[in-house]
Amino acid sequence: MSQVEIWIDGGIKRGSDVVKALALGAKGVGLGRAALYGLAVDGEDGVYRSLQILADETITTMRLLGASCVSELRPQHVNTAALNSQLYDGPAGLEEAESVFRARL
Repeated sequence: MSQVEIWIDGGIKRGSDVVKALALGAKGVGLGRAALYGLAVDGEDGVYRSLQILADETITTMRLLGASCVSELRPQHVNTAALNSQLYDGPAGLEEAESVFRARL
């Protein structure tokens, strides 16, 4: 997987989203939403301000995690406890599906 570059685009609303994506291995994130909101509110100055807010939130989140640079972020920095209850750890059940969906040629 180290040969694949992953970029996250969509759903990035705050600096903590940027940090989560980078901690989970993304090489970068798309920030179109923040720029568009800023553009709608105050034109070019709004774009600059909204991206500055996002950058400040990102830096604050990293500091709260004890990371001084992006290279220090690791998957362990992301709390996935809420997702663990949604993971299925049982058998796939594909053995029964094979007999039902077997091609009859």
